[in-house]
Amino acid sequence: MSDTQMPLKNRCLLEAVGTFLLMFSISAVSLTGQSPIVSALAIAATLIAIVFTIGPFTGGHFNPAMSLGFCIRGAMPGRELVPYWIAQIAAAVIATFLAFLMIKGSFSADLLASYLERKTEAEGGPTSMQFAIAEVLFTFALVFLTINVAGTRTQAGNQYFGFVVGLTVLAGILTVGAIASAVFNPAVLVGLLVLGLVGAADGVVILISTIVGAILAAGLFKAVHGTREDGA
Repeated sequence: MSDTQMPLKNRCLLEAVGTFLLMFSISAVSLTGQSPIVSALAIAATLIAIVFTIGPFTGGHFNPAMSLGFCIRGAMPGRELVPYWIAQIAAAVIATFLAFLMIKGSFSADLLASYLERKTEAEGGPTSMQFAIAEVLFTFALVFLTINVAGTRTQAGNQYFGFVVGLTVLAGILTVGAIASAVFNPAVLVGLLVLGLVGAADGVVILISTIVGAILAAGLFKAVHGTREDGA
């Protein structure tokens, strides 16, 4: 569900804007220590808004795992995958730094290092297995449901796809957020790594898990639908 007539560079710019807004919201609620429910609602609301407004032009991915799923499914040309990834990841990094600057009042390497040191001292939590299970399951759910509602001819033009995306993320955060980081998005992962909210080792597990979840989602879609929805 995207405007294939719009030039790729324009769609990448819009993907960057959407990913920026999503990551800024995530960074802000993380840095200000909002409660899990408030954080989940803020993130889901942001995602619903950007999917509804930008989604009709770009497909509304804002997530490298989502773009991978759409590409494997056949709803996105392979040549567009890397440009989407670059736009999404770059926007997430910029949003993270800007949120840090806004909330901390200034930005410097020393200030960030001090913040990261405090986060490191407070570390201790989920195991790699917990991260992997949570990230695979909910990345799978997010990508599979989104492909079904926004990547098929049968569902083309529906007016609820944004709610499906946002509510799936909301459910994921509320379900596994207390156990794992509830990332479901490699671009968001990069931002969380910058903030020190995810360790490097856990980041590798999460990255692999989100990719696996996306591949499983696209594979199941193709197994269920075959070629019946091709051309969406």
